[in-house]
Amino acid sequence: MKKRRTMKKINVNIAELVMCIIGALISIGGLTLAILGIVARNLSDIENSIRQNQDKLIAATKLNFQQLGAIIMLFGVIVITITIVVVAKKVDLEEEKRSRRAQRLSLIMDGKDEEPRETEVEE
Repeated sequence: MKKRRTMKKINVNIAELVMCIIGALISIGGLTLAILGIVARNLSDIENSIRQNQDKLIAATKLNFQQLGAIIMLFGVIVITITIVVVAKKVDLEEEKRSRRAQRLSLIMDGKDEEPRETEVEE
């Protein structure tokens, strides 16, 4: 027999989902810029527009398309990583809360089976 896998449902806010999508888009933009840098470097025609734009960027910022693309891609990955860490921390807190409730409930249920204890308090 095959065992069925059950996946836990994770409640994700719209903001967390949007931040992951924004981080992915930033990373894709950085990757595209890095690929354009490789294309500009390897084209044989010196007068192509990609190489001219890269030369202008180098004159302005001292970075070529590959370096700038890597920096942008790194920024996107950092955004995604921070978002995933926040979601994981939230899920861990919910799991901890659920386990504490179950433990409290089991203590309450165990306590109902016993007779109530009488204690004397001195004043």
